[in-house]
Amino acid sequence: MRLFKPDVDKLRARNDVDGLIRALDDTSTEVRIKAAYALGNIGDRRAVDGLIECLVDTEDSVRQESALALGKLGDQRAVEALVEVLDDEYERARACAAYALGKIGDRRAVGALVQKLDDKHDGVRSLAVKALGKFGDCSVVEALSLALNDTSSDVRLVAVRALAALDDQCAVEPLVAALRDKKTSVQKAAIEALGSLGDASVVEPLIETLIAHGKLVSIQRAITAALLQLGDPIVEPLIAALSDDHEVVRTVAAEVLGDLGDSRAEEALILMLSQVEGRPPDQRNNLQKAAASALGQIGDLRAVEALVEVLIQPRDVDVRISAASALGKIGDPRAVEPLIHTLDDAAPEVRTAAMYALGEIGDTRAVQPIAGKLISESRDIRVSAASALGQIGDTGAVEPLIQALGDSDRTVRGNAAYALGQIGDTRAVQPLIKALLREKSKTPHQTVEEALQKLSGARDAKVI
Repeated sequence: MRLFKPDVDKLRARNDVDGLIRALDDTSTEVRIKAAYALGNIGDRRAVDGLIECLVDTEDSVRQESALALGKLGDQRAVEALVEVLDDEYERARACAAYALGKIGDRRAVGALVQKLDDKHDGVRSLAVKALGKFGDCSVVEALSLALNDTSSDVRLVAVRALAALDDQCAVEPLVAALRDKKTSVQKAAIEALGSLGDASVVEPLIETLIAHGKLVSIQRAITAALLQLGDPIVEPLIAALSDDHEVVRTVAAEVLGDLGDSRAEEALILMLSQVEGRPPDQRNNLQKAAASALGQIGDLRAVEALVEVLIQPRDVDVRISAASALGKIGDPRAVEPLIHTLDDAAPEVRTAAMYALGEIGDTRAVQPIAGKLISESRDIRVSAASALGQIGDTGAVEPLIQALGDSDRTVRGNAAYALGQIGDTRAVQPLIKALLREKSKTPHQTVEEALQKLSGARDAKVI
């Protein structure tokens, strides 16, 4: 009989495995629990036999902690004893045994784990499902498919993630079935899993899910990401989806095709952009925005005429913005004159988009029209004009930009200084020095200094 209780913390600090194994027999429940925990963390397999004996301890928490420790040790000698614990009266001991068997990964446990899919406690069922997923092949698909019908959404979610971890085509069918789950979190997990499997056959069920639940932004985003992940094999099915009756399907298909940048979608997207008559205004605008954005990302010159036509239509502001942005990305000179004309659009947001687009194209025809906007009453227009002139980089903008160094708005002054640095004309040196001397705002001051460094060729030189 021991006169003193073992100091488990000191034994652990010394990595005294033998002392900790002896502590598993101590009369104190607390000591046995702490000893089992310490042995699991140390990871020395000399402790396996002692921990197996603790699986029949009279105290629930000792059995629980011993099962966890055996899982950490990962020794197959513990499998049969842990299988017995799956029928323990204490649910946490059963759950820890399931966890441990998953960590060990011995197939002798599969049948017993499958039986635990009917356990009355959600936590036990979840860990049994997770353990089955650790075996990593199609032999457990049937069992995991059964778990997709569990009453607990948490268990169903674990089952979906376990199926995804198999990374095999055998998981496709049950994951497609999980798309119909009533819980959004389960649906999203199934969508993400299907995207990672790389099987183009899932496009149709994903589109069906989009039709059924597309008003949920989280579902729509998850499907968009999954389709993108599938990549090239889904281009043709998505092109077909551009003519679907459902607006959300068409907009998502356009977004994905734009991100994929495949020119095969060009003609279908142009039709989607142009053939919208007879549709409700909101639907028409959404379709045109999606098509214009996709065409800009693909960057094919065939889209220019259709985008210009949309740009000059007196319809939705957001559609015209999308068309201007797309034309800037494509960079075709044919868009320059229509974009210059759009600098006088009634909507300031459209004028701003047109300026940025002209800046991207870089055609000098736009210099004087944009420079004229540096005296606009709108601060945002002046900011955009200075940026666009810097992008174009033509010396014809130097004098108007020098004037803009005295603007009342610090962002306009900063953008004008940055643009002068981009253009690189030495006529700007003295005006920039004067601007530096009078500038009190920190950000424009730094921008002016950087512009001077560019112009002087001494990037690291200290001005003044």
